[in-house]
Amino acid sequence: MSQAVKAIRSGRVTKGDDGHLRLPPGLKWPEATNNVLFIRNVYAPLLEHVLDFCKPRKPHEHESTDRRIVSGQPGIGKTTWM
Repeated sequence: MSQAVKAIRSGRVTKGDDGHLRLPPGLKWPEATNNVLFIRNVYAPLLEHVLDFCKPRKPHEHESTDRRIVSGQPGIGKTTWM
């Protein structure tokens, strides 16, 4: 289990006034270079949209229609967001 997950589970992640999540000093988010995770306003609705496609489907619905691609410029946080 990653140190970030342990920090989340133990309540050691703090949310700043700016809405960004901070790990305790010395820890880093996976795929990031520091302890601050920048939270964009669009992340919450985007996550809800993606999770909607993860819900179980009826047997007659084809799985291939449930795929999505997250794209964007290099360095905007696609990997960290996933």
